[in-house]
Amino acid sequence: FWAPVISALSAYEPLQLSIKKGVEDKETEGRLERISELINADLLALLLPDGMEPLRSSHDLKDPPSETAFSGINESRRGIIDRIFIAEYMTEIMNYYGRGHFEDGESLKGSGALELEYILYGGESDHANLSSAVRDLVLLRTGLDLIHILSDAEKRKEAEQLAIMITGALGFTPIAGIMTFFIMSVWALGQALCDVKALLRGERVRLMHTRESFSLSLGRLLTFSDGKVEDEGSDDEGLSYADYLRLFLIAGQGSEQDYRCMDMIQLALSA
Repeated sequence: FWAPVISALSAYEPLQLSIKKGVEDKETEGRLERISELINADLLALLLPDGMEPLRSSHDLKDPPSETAFSGINESRRGIIDRIFIAEYMTEIMNYYGRGHFEDGESLKGSGALELEYILYGGESDHANLSSAVRDLVLLRTGLDLIHILSDAEKRKEAEQLAIMITGALGFTPIAGIMTFFIMSVWALGQALCDVKALLRGERVRLMHTRESFSLSLGRLLTFSDGKVEDEGSDDEGLSYADYLRLFLIAGQGSEQDYRCMDMIQLALSA
């Protein structure tokens, strides 16, 4: 009974996956993995321009309101309009990284600290707060840059071709698909590092890139494995560093940020 079935099946070539075992181009894969690990590096040291290291090592606060009066419950029932106005007020009166260097006019007298970064993160030093701001900027820009890559058919095709080369696949297979998404994620991180370095130089970065403003090619991405982020061309449009902090304030505004604002006012009065 099974003889005709066996005879018919034996006429077909054995089914084989169109992919070789392992990774064909281990060197390129290793470069991409090293770039992806930059997210765990000291991003402030990697991206901060020379001579722009915060000078103030710590905040000399005695009995700050955020410790003596804050209940520990970070509540905010404000509407979006109130959040925008309060964020605008804080950005207008508080010092922050780059004020007096990249923007018109001198930095405000105030406490001399990176006040806006303290309001957002509450760290013990300007260095710690700026490090937190830079990390959040890199994470935000990575997500936005990945959205751009996913929406650009040409960039997706470039990532697919590199994935096929790395995996040694004869066509677009499941493992090539996984590698493609990994490449696009690393590519987005690389562009995000360029974006944040531009912000720290006092330049502007669009919230959503266009094909023209997306500056990092896939070929140049592979040079990031040495831990260096080269300067890219500047963009006159988009948001500044302070604008991004303003967005963070609007999104995360609560009573804890209010008390930290009072900390900075108290520090300025005692200066």
